[in-house]
Amino acid sequence: MRKELRARRRALDAPLREREAAALCEQLMGAPEFFAARHVAAYWAAGAELSVAAALYEKLSQGARVYLPRVNASDRLDFVDAGQLDRLTPGAFGILEPEGPACDLSQIDLFVVPGLAFDRRGHRLGSGRGYYDRALAGVTHALLIGVGYDWQLIDEELPDEAHDRPMDIIATPTRWHVPDQASSLHTSKE
Repeated sequence: MRKELRARRRALDAPLREREAAALCEQLMGAPEFFAARHVAAYWAAGAELSVAAALYEKLSQGARVYLPRVNASDRLDFVDAGQLDRLTPGAFGILEPEGPACDLSQIDLFVVPGLAFDRRGHRLGSGRGYYDRALAGVTHALLIGVGYDWQLIDEELPDEAHDRPMDIIATPTRWHVPDQASSLHTSKE
């Protein structure tokens, strides 16, 4: 399944990815949950992942702090204050990462989490390395928003393990899905 999803994502052309990223950022910026967060952990898009950079810059303009992941020496994710997003350097897998000390995850209000697929229960299929699963396993205080293309929100139930933390919300360019509340799946107004 991961191989097929990666291939489908890679096949998307750049103009479509840019339009979809802009629509996703509009979804995020229009959400009260995202607006209220003062400490936001997210990711810097790599390859054909949907970029959330516009939403992160908006959070910075509102005086919020933004944190990005960095793979540490123990092959685990740390989240690091990314400042103004102007001093990112290539890290593990060539993905841009911030420098500096790891933050205490308890100060983060909201995590924006990428994935290859999300099911309607909020479970996430990641890259297969378990970075986010391990990093978020003990996080119970913060809101988790999984993000992806519309087709990445699937009806099929994904496998899950006891330590997996389901997403609280799944955002796509046209949907805002709250798991366990099927009636909340809706198309954004444009």
